[in-house]
Amino acid sequence: RKSPRGLKTRRKTRKPLTKEKNNRTEFRSCCSDWSAMAQSRLTATSASQVQAILLPQPS
Repeated sequence: RKSPRGLKTRRKTRKPLTKEKNNRTEFRSCCSDWSAMAQSRLTATSASQVQAILLPQPS
């Protein structure tokens, strides 16, 4: 007995969805690492800018 066409389509789409879910997890992990690195760099940049502003200027 052959299965209906719609059922085959559903079976085919389930596997890529699992793969897509794994890719999303990897992407989120990658993004959070990048975000932490960017935040760290921004903090360092902000600190150096504040330091430059607070340096005494010759009179």
